[in-house]
Amino acid sequence: MTHGGQAAAGGHLDKHLEEAREVAVFEGASSAQIEIQLGHVCNNRCVFCVSGQLTEQGLARSIPEDPVFATLEAARARGARKLTFLGGEPTLQKSFLPALRKAVDLGFEEIVIFTNGVKTRRPEYIDQIVRLGRFTWRFSIQGGNAEAHDRVTGRVGAFQRIVDGMAHLKALGQDITANMCINELSYRSLPDYPALAAEYGLRQLHIDMIRPADAGARTDAYLRDIMPRYADMAPFIAQMLEGFARLAPEVDVNIGNYPYCLVPEWAHKVHHDGEATMTVAVDGDQLSEPWDKYTSKRSDKRHPAACDGCVFKPQCNGLFDKYRAFYGDDEVRPVTRARLAQVDRAQRFFVLQVEPLLEAALAEAAPAPWRLAELFRNTRDRRVELRFSGGSAGLTTLALTPPDAAGAPEPVVAFERLGLSALPDPGADAEQVVALLGWLASRLAAAGAGAPIMRVPAPELVARWTTPERLERARARILRLTSKLERARVPLWSYEGARPLDDGLGTGVTFAGPRADRVEVRLSVQSDPARPPVAIGYRLGDGTDEAGARQALGALMAALRG
Repeated sequence: MTHGGQAAAGGHLDKHLEEAREVAVFEGASSAQIEIQLGHVCNNRCVFCVSGQLTEQGLARSIPEDPVFATLEAARARGARKLTFLGGEPTLQKSFLPALRKAVDLGFEEIVIFTNGVKTRRPEYIDQIVRLGRFTWRFSIQGGNAEAHDRVTGRVGAFQRIVDGMAHLKALGQDITANMCINELSYRSLPDYPALAAEYGLRQLHIDMIRPADAGARTDAYLRDIMPRYADMAPFIAQMLEGFARLAPEVDVNIGNYPYCLVPEWAHKVHHDGEATMTVAVDGDQLSEPWDKYTSKRSDKRHPAACDGCVFKPQCNGLFDKYRAFYGDDEVRPVTRARLAQVDRAQRFFVLQVEPLLEAALAEAAPAPWRLAELFRNTRDRRVELRFSGGSAGLTTLALTPPDAAGAPEPVVAFERLGLSALPDPGADAEQVVALLGWLASRLAAAGAGAPIMRVPAPELVARWTTPERLERARARILRLTSKLERARVPLWSYEGARPLDDGLGTGVTFAGPRADRVEVRLSVQSDPARPPVAIGYRLGDGTDEAGARQALGALMAALRG
């Protein structure tokens, strides 16, 4: 497994030796996670990895317990919640089991064991670990079948060891994930992964590209032999993802550092970088100065000129310099917005699709008193949020989401391919918020979003967004007024019943008159502080005699005043 921080290709074995004597720690700034490399010692000889090369050369070393313990304690004291043990092969390190026990004692919320399965083939070894707690097991599966995996690792029977361990872990209900570094010996086996994942209950599969700088001291000829062209991988990646969609759609499959433009239909499965992560190394009994993990990982990648017209460029790091030296960049085919709309009918890249509409809509300033204070894009949750400040009118957020977005706020305005919702802050002027919502809906329609459909009537929105204090006062008043109407006596008319309003927040009290006459007195909440908390109105039933209804309403209003 290649997890050597900034390991360099070429003859820099002194760098690898230094890493082999240290504990490399990756601390996630946003997710409070760390990864500890216990040393490069490994039983496998993976073609893409420095650890097996250093072990074969007799240069790999293990890390003693004390610096590992100190690192765990310091990380936990800083608030780290998630921990991953890496190698080489961590289960071969003498410090592994003591460090695992220490991590459990320190109370890490999630502990990941990244292993090639060399020791998990024995059920008793797994049982020994499971007795310590519940862990996430991340297996280094370097091929979708035994032939590919064993060729990549240089070990006959390595694949069988992994599946034996996964079978036992599945029976124990443990969390099983997998990792692969795709290369010339393995990419044709990608279509076999869905069946493998379904059989052994994998929750996640991460597939990454070879990073030349992490492969050890290799010649260019060696690297070119093991690094296939990205375009050659594309049909096999697509076939694998189609298989997952059929056989195991619940598995979280992601492909790291692959060009989005080569599989635009599956671009939602591609990612570059990751959660904000800092890398730290143990230096004696102190931690070194941290460096940004993903700044380092993308330091040897560039965008070709053709990428300038691609919608994915902001989230893509381009191609490795060494890869471009081998193959050039003629594979790059920028994905335009028009092309994205054709291939992304499921709106997985909703944010990219909606940006032109939003840009046109916001060319006009929001109506007074509102001004746009912040624009937030969440590509993973397919959501765009616009934060507006309205001075005395308060603060509110308008959100754009696809119609089918899970967990999204309820759209109050619907277009053919997007929903618009409002999330006012407590105390925001509800009527001003409704006006702002109407303005953005009309601007989006003019920009080409289509005809807006108001799913929730404006009066109900006003009532919905009334402050809690005012709402409590209004509800108490509605109860008192409803009680007065129930006791009212109107000649030729009788009290029929009360019900919640279907187009607002409040109560409708109905009276039946001669023949089929009906009058409904409507008591509804008003949010505007300048107005009474309750509005009183009425509605006549179909065919109701207006003259008779006016007399009845006069008597009912008198009852309310009384």
